[in-house]
This record gives sequence, structure tokens and C-alpha cells, in this order.
Amino acid sequence: MIEKVVEGAGIGEGWICVNISIRSIETDGFTGWVEQVLRRDPALAARLTFELSEQGVMHNEAAAAGFARAVTAAGARFALDNFGIRRDSLALAQRLHPAYIKLAGAHTNSMVSNSGARFYAESLIAAARQLDIPVIAQNVEDEAMFHAIAGLGFSGYQGNLGGRPSPWPRKA
Repeated sequence: MIEKVVEGAGIGEGWICVNISIRSIETDGFTGWVEQVLRRDPALAARLTFELSEQGVMHNEAAAAGFARAVTAAGARFALDNFGIRRDSLALAQRLHPAYIKLAGAHTNSMVSNSGARFYAESLIAAARQLDIPVIAQNVEDEAMFHAIAGLGFSGYQGNLGGRPSPWPRKA
């Protein structure tokens, strides 16, 4: 997938975010290979963010931290996806200091009808702000969800409200 991203990165502008599994990071040579790819094209590296799930990072934090250091040293960013599932999520964010965190969709989905979920999000956002880490809401699929999260302090959102998924553009 990373080869496809590198191949198609010249099409369009803006950030390119790639989800990486902990299994890939644990594969011998993978992190070094990614770092080499990034160092060959600093302009591409500056547009790339590698997202790791909180669950995967907790499975092997040492490998995830090594990967995060390598890609950031090569000019890319790394972020935590599906965040806020574990009690020690904030401690993880403090240790790894990602470019941003994306609140797990399970939390976002319950914000329409659950004041506890909204309180949790507000608390997480306030704590992350102290660490200078933006928080993005996932699964914002419609106007009702957008209104439920508006004003809570999210730095952005991801979901079908912002646009439906589309195929990766092909070079001409």
C-alpha cells in the first residue's frame, strides 16, 4: 500500500494519511524501508501521516515508538487512531506525542444521546490540549452527529459528512 501511495502522491494536494498495522511494524526491515522511502522524497514525507491504532500500539509500544521516531525523523508525521478505548490512553499519548489523535468511533457514535460520552470527549480534548495534541472525531456521518460534537473542542472530524470514500486517483 505504501508503494501505491508513493506512486500516486503526485496526484492532488494535501495530507495523505495511511493506517499501518502493528504487524507491519513488527516485520523485520519494514520500519527501515519506510524511512528510506521517506528520505528519498522529502516533499512526499512532509505530506504523509502514518496512523496506528491505539490497540496495536498497546500490543507493542516499543515497536510503535520506534516506528514513530523513524518516520518523524524522516519528515513524516504519526498519529493515534481509534483512541480512547483504554484507561491509560492519555498516558500513551503523553509518551508518544502524536501529531493528532482520532477519538474512537464508538465514543463519537454515542454523543448524540449520551451526556457521559460528551463529558468524556470534552475531558479528553482538554487534557490533549495541555499536551498540544489535536483531537479529531471519527464516524461523523450526518448533521445530527456534527451538531452533537460541535462546540466540544474537536480540531476536526472524519466521516461521510465530509465526503464519501472514493477510489485512489490513477496517474494519467
